Amino acid sequence: MQSIRVLGRRIKYSVDELFDHIYVSKVEHNRFVKIYRERPASVIENLMARKYGKRITYRYEDLDTSFTVFAPRMLLANLIAERFLLFYARRILKNITISIVGMGGAGKTTYSIMSSIGALLLLSRVYDEFTGDRIHLLVSSMTFFEPVGMVSTIKRMIEEQKWSPFIIVDDIGSQISKYWIFLGQHFWAYLFSVLDQVKDWCGSLILTAKSLNSIPGRLREISDIVVEAREVTTENGIVADVFEYYRYEDYVSSHSRSSRLKKVMYVDVMPPTTRIPDDLWERMMEIRRATGIRRLGLIEKSIKALPEIEKSRIKKTLERLGLPFESESVEEGVEGNGDEG
Repeated sequence: MQSIRVLGRRIKYSVDELFDHIYVSKVEHNRFVKIYRERPASVIENLMARKYGKRITYRYEDLDTSFTVFAPRMLLANLIAERFLLFYARRILKNITISIVGMGGAGKTTYSIMSSIGALLLLSRVYDEFTGDRIHLLVSSMTFFEPVGMVSTIKRMIEEQKWSPFIIVDDIGSQISKYWIFLGQHFWAYLFSVLDQVKDWCGSLILTAKSLNSIPGRLREISDIVVEAREVTTENGIVADVFEYYRYEDYVSSHSRSSRLKKVMYVDVMPPTTRIPDDLWERMMEIRRATGIRRLGLIEKSIKALPEIEKSRIKKTLERLGLPFESESVEEGVEGNGDEG
């Protein structure tokens, strides 16, 4: 398992100095936006070199530096840390809900998890209780790849009046279908009502999904920021995971990429070979595997039951029309619907 080491203990911040650091990070990530709209490749290559000291090429080289060194440099890490400082240092309840969307392999999950690690590493420069073990435990316990653990954890937090700097819900569209009403899963309405008070128990709620439309509508509406993720290869052969930040209302009101780019707030990059801690990776893959097997099992049962389902539907139709139902002829008709030309 990759260990999370709290580095830079010689660099201690006061609360005000960490606020300053976060402000500078936001300004720097915003400063590149104007150039990015015209020359995205040059900004991507520049940011990769400045933030990580290395450009990854189409050969997908490994990073030599420990991920704990560059995780605090991610913009999302600074946004998470900012909400924590507002709550603990200033006693101000402010939440930010961020939806990270993009095709598979664009780095959405890795960026979310690494940013949460980076935020806690930043906070360790002010708060000594954020040790490596504490960081690993918090990230592991607040990252969800399935809905049962998420619901039970949120319930316990509210009951015990706990507050977390972040919660990550990975691939929310597969956990909670946007068709929840049509599927009869009305219990999700209670979760959505709880999420309206998300600031009371969480500083940063981070959702990942293939697209914004795959997120249930009630969750889309509470999003403050939409981050569009994509993997980009420049003409010079440099590969990076790129993250464009938009206000929710700007993202949904833009009907083309060109019009959307005019409204981008920040741009961030991450090496495409970044890896999350091994135990989180294994848990994610096991849950996805179990989910796939369970859903394929349901499909398999439904396919096997199709003849009986079709027979029942035909019977009801004939009865409604006042016609006789002959089981044998129906079975022959159902079985005959094969691959015959």
